[in-house]
Amino acid sequence: MLLWLLSQCKPLDGVNVDLEKGFLLEQYKELRRQVTWHADLGNKLQHLAATGTIATYAWVLTHKEPPKAAWLLPVVIVLLAGIKAGLQIWHTKRVGAKLREIEREFTEKGWEIILGKGIDRPLVGFWLWGLLVILTTFIAFTALTGRPVWFADLLH
Repeated sequence: MLLWLLSQCKPLDGVNVDLEKGFLLEQYKELRRQVTWHADLGNKLQHLAATGTIATYAWVLTHKEPPKAAWLLPVVIVLLAGIKAGLQIWHTKRVGAKLREIEREFTEKGWEIILGKGIDRPLVGFWLWGLLVILTTFIAFTALTGRPVWFADLLH
């Protein structure tokens, strides 16, 4: 809406261009703040998921006959944390696209443009969370059935 209003005004010595650039700059700063906040939240989420999983395994291993459902708790923790992490990654990618759009208004050497040329960090994150879900599921199945499941068993 603000950009439309700015486009309807007659230029006055470049004032409209300065207002639009100022608006984009403020929007850029806010979006960068969001990305930083989400990155911090993601780090806390990883820490809490790891702590909860380790604490559950420690509790289960120190009791002679823990409830069988206790072995499933790490799977639930990792699965829910992985879903939340996936949603954060999706949101951050959307914000990153907007940041790249704003950066192109100013320069071709912006932070988000250069970062976008590296490895696909969200894809790595999905693989790591997926691996953790598989690992905790494997541990739970082994503990609950009394025998480890191997991939060869799954094929038969």
